[in-house]
Amino acid sequence: MSITSGKGRLLSEYEDLMRSWYSIRKAWNDPVSRAYENTRLRPVEGRIRATVRELEKLEALVHKARQDCADD
Repeated sequence: MSITSGKGRLLSEYEDLMRSWYSIRKAWNDPVSRAYENTRLRPVEGRIRATVRELEKLEALVHKARQDCADD
């Protein structure tokens, strides 16, 4: 799996998770569900965004390394 496809899959899976969560929240909307969202789901969003940023940096490094190796 390439970095690009891994990043895309991560984002897609997270979007699926959040779509499911919003669907569930229509039926389960109480203090417990809000606490779950705030303590479990929201922190994941920040971690995913940070991971995507790092994957983009890694993509750039791999791209540069390939260019550098091709010049030889």
